[in-house]
Amino acid sequence: TQPAIYFGEGTSNYALAPSAQKEFDYPSGSGDVYTHYSGTHGVPLSGANRLLYAAYMQDLNLLITTQVNDKTQILYRRNIVDRVNDIAPFLTFDSDPYVVVADGKVYWIIDGYTNATSYPYSQSESSAGVNYIRNSVKVVIDVYEGTANFYVADPSDPLLKSRSTRCLRRCRRTSATRRTSSTSSQPSTRPTTCATRRSSTTRRTSGPSPRSRPGLARATRCLPITC
Repeated sequence: TQPAIYFGEGTSNYALAPSAQKEFDYPSGSGDVYTHYSGTHGVPLSGANRLLYAAYMQDLNLLITTQVNDKTQILYRRNIVDRVNDIAPFLTFDSDPYVVVADGKVYWIIDGYTNATSYPYSQSESSAGVNYIRNSVKVVIDVYEGTANFYVADPSDPLLKSRSTRCLRRCRRTSATRRTSSTSSQPSTRPTTCATRRSSTTRRTSGPSPRSRPGLARATRCLPITC
């Protein structure tokens, strides 16, 4: 398993990796073991990129640091909730992502929701005035690379169709029956922020709880995006 996490919930600063600074991996009997980042989805920090990112990040250290080498990449937008909001601003994302392990790799899973305050023939039962909410999207984020794959769990969702028609045209049906083992100690049926609201908002929303089963069974893969 690759346990290193470069993209997570409480991560807001950029990172430079690999760099001249060795990264602590784990302790061993003969001494500490160190590693270097070997991902490929960062932005190379060489040539004009170094100057441009120093200006973009408003950080002079990017220009004067001696830790940068010819393989160094800059990793930014490392907060996974901010990351998916930048990619798909037309969705509402749960504030409590959870971790799964599959094929020796660690992933974050975030539930994505469509919602509305004026959906026809639907009664609002929440103080926020929301009268439609559906958990139609699952987002799987590689904790090491930062790649975000969006899966459409409910292709019949009318709001998802209207807000992402171009996206859905590019989607292809898959049989994503890979089962994942959750590393969280919390029960798999624990309600999420939006799922709790969903149960009291509208009876028009149907389908299983977003955490009622492991894996992404019979999903539609959409938007394999790196940013």
